[in-house]
Formats: sequence, C-alpha cells, structure tokens
Amino acid sequence: MKPKTQRKKTAFDNLNAEFEKLKASNTSAEDYKAKFEQNEFAQQLVRHWVKETAGTMVNLSRTKALCFDKTDAFGNVVGSVPLKGAYEQAIAEAVTAVTSGTTEFNTATARAVERLGGSGVKVTYGSGVNRSLSAMIRQNLLYSAKQAAQSYDEYIGQKLGCDGFEVDAHSGCRSSHAFMQGKMYSYNGRKVINGVVYNDGTAALKAMNDYGRLHFKMNVILGVSEPRYTKSELERIHRETTETIEYKGKEKTLYEWKQTQRTLERGIHTEQQKANMYDAAGMRRKADECRNKAKVCRNAYDEMCAKAGLTPHPERMRAYKEIISYEQNFKAVVRDEAQSISFMRLQGKINAKLLTNTHNNLYISDMANLKPLQQHTIDKNISIAKKNLNIADDEKTLLLIVIVGDGELPRDVVASFNPIDNILRIHEGLGNRLKIPELQKDGVSPNNPSSTYIHEFCHWISA
Repeated sequence: MKPKTQRKKTAFDNLNAEFEKLKASNTSAEDYKAKFEQNEFAQQLVRHWVKETAGTMVNLSRTKALCFDKTDAFGNVVGSVPLKGAYEQAIAEAVTAVTSGTTEFNTATARAVERLGGSGVKVTYGSGVNRSLSAMIRQNLLYSAKQAAQSYDEYIGQKLGCDGFEVDAHSGCRSSHAFMQGKMYSYNGRKVINGVVYNDGTAALKAMNDYGRLHFKMNVILGVSEPRYTKSELERIHRETTETIEYKGKEKTLYEWKQTQRTLERGIHTEQQKANMYDAAGMRRKADECRNKAKVCRNAYDEMCAKAGLTPHPERMRAYKEIISYEQNFKAVVRDEAQSISFMRLQGKINAKLLTNTHNNLYISDMANLKPLQQHTIDKNISIAKKNLNIADDEKTLLLIVIVGDGELPRDVVASFNPIDNILRIHEGLGNRLKIPELQKDGVSPNNPSSTYIHEFCHWISA
C-alpha cells in the first residue's frame, strides 16, 4: 500500500472507531445533557474558554482600559486619558469658561461635546493604541466566534492525527500576510512527504495572532489532505491582492483602499456619535450639522466602494445611542374602550379614550399614537409638575388631560387648556424626550421636560 493511501486509511480508521464507539453507547440527547463528564469534546471546549476568557478579562481588568483620546494642540492623538479624568476636565473647563464670561453656555456645551464625542469612549492598549469601544466589542465577538470554530477544528484534528494546517486565502490581505495564503504548513518543523516540502508553520501561526487578522487555518494530514485551492485560484487571488486600482486619480492596492474605507467609516461614526450627543444636549442645529457632514462622507464612501469594488460595511459606521433597558417594564399603551370622551374644537371633533396603564388620569385621542416609553415619559413629567405645584393626586380627576395627535392643536402650539370644559390638550410629541426642547423652544424653560405642564397647570389653578 502506498504511504499516502496508508496514512489516509489510518486517519479514517480512527474516525470510524470513534463513530462506532458512539453508536455502541446508545447515548440519547438527554443523556448528553445529563452526562457532561462523559462528553470529551464539551469538556475540551469549556476548558479552552475558561482559560481564554479568564486570561483576557484579568488582563483587561488590570489596565485603565476605558479612556478618551488625548490630543495635542493640532488635534493629533498622542495618548489616552482615563474616562473619569477626561469627563471631569471637559466639564470643569466648560464651567470655568461660562462662569468667567469668556464663553456663553451653548458654545461651552458644544466644545465639551466635540472634546468627548469626537473621540468617544475607547479602549487603550497602554502602548499608544486606542480603539473605539463599539469596535472592540464587535472585534471581540468576531474573534470569539473564530476561536470557537478553531477549538472544534483542533479537537477533530487531534482525533484524526493531523500533523499540519492549511491557511485560507482571500483577495486584499495585508502584505505581511501574503506569504502564507493558501499554503500548507507543518506543526513540527520542516517535512518532506512524497517529494512535497511542507515548511514549519511557526511564522504563519504567529502572523495569525495579529490584531484584526481575517485568516483562519484548517488542520490537515500532510501528504493526504488535498489542497483547498488550485494553482490558478491562488494566482488570481495574488493578482487581485497586488495589482493597483485607480480611483479619482489615485492608485492603491485593494488592501490600501480598504484602509481608506476604514478611515471614512470612523469619520462617519464620529459625526453620528457627536450628533447623538448634541441631540441629548438639546442642540438641534449642531446635531443637524454633524448629520449633514456624515451624509456627505457617506455619499463619498458609497461611491468609492462602488468604483473600487469594496464591500460596504454600514454596521461599522453605526453610532449607538443610549439604550433604554426594557427591564424597566414600560407598561403597554392600552385604551379603555368603555371610557371615552368627545369634544369639539376649532380643529374639529376629538374622540379620546382613557389610558389604563398610567398613574395620572390621561386620555388619548384616536388620532394620537404613543409607544410605551413615550407614555411613561408624559406620565412621569406630569407627576413631576404636579409635585412642584403641590397638586395632590386626589385632584387628578378634576382636570381632563388629553394627549392629541398632529392637527388636533393650533399650529405651533404644544398644549392648550380650555377652562370652559376643563380639558387640557397636550401634543403627543411631548413623549419624545429628544423633541421636547424643540417643541418647548418658545417657552420659559425649553430644556425642562415638565415646563409645559407647569405652565398649563398654572392656568388651570387660576381659572
């Protein structure tokens, strides 16, 4: 028997032996759940992740990982500043500027947003390298998924007696990884089998530990396993990796265009992140400016991807807003069909039904539409306004508060109290926290979410 055939037979004999052992055990799915100690693969996988996860988390916890970028006078990143220190410094400088009269409030707020939002929360590696928190989370999730698949491959490789590995190949890899694309390597020094040379894989294994690497390996039996790629496929991949692509008068390799793509993605992400922060500060104009910048960059990004043959990655540009935890259990918006009211206004007849899941006595018109969080926001802000004016809860039935939709209030009016039928209409937009400053812009205190209610309740009290 030829050596290659003998090695192949031995490998599959080992695999068949494992399969026969499994069949003979008559183990059901429930048995596997109950007998973890007998599941060798499950134990191996858990051991791997205990070691990997514990090591990673211990290393991360020993560093001041969360930070903002530290920049010089020209805006260049020169290091990192711990999260707590950067926030306190930005706020302190803003307060000093306002109280000293050198800057007005909105400008100071904008500078603080630029300072903190322009960088965003990052993870520092302690070596001058800072990466955004969202990118790190995404990268670690991808890395973990790869490691899980790698652990499974390692287990199967051990069972089959694999003595080497093959690296995958793809177009546009970084130049330092090109040497290993599509090649088979030995785990234990250089080997020659059936006249084929298999070099030692130490350098390839080291390169595969580089940050952000996209390559993966598959265990093989040297001299038995067939190569994954043909010679012509590897030549095509090499050509697509090394040849230059021209776009707008510039020539770059596919990898270099991908780096330009990443730069644009980071810029778009930053502008959207700043827009979200300006929204939270009630600075709608500045937020719109940032979104317009992001839109211009996104148009350039889409055009470049199309012309240079790049795959767009919208998930890399997404700026994550504040996440409202639904563990707070915002109550559903439920209308009591049995308790309804109707009344006339200049805008026409308004039909409304009682909301059953609110602390205050609130009605909602048939034209209005609320989400649970918006209902909660309106209900809470009404309660705060009543507390400020010492209006007791037992008085809540004396005033009918009706949440109305667009077209059920005069134009540019956010609330209106009618002393004749004791009905207060409020716009449904007051349930959107980001829209409140804009809706109340003509009021005394536009950034106070209870301002409209306090104003209308004062009319009610004096009526």
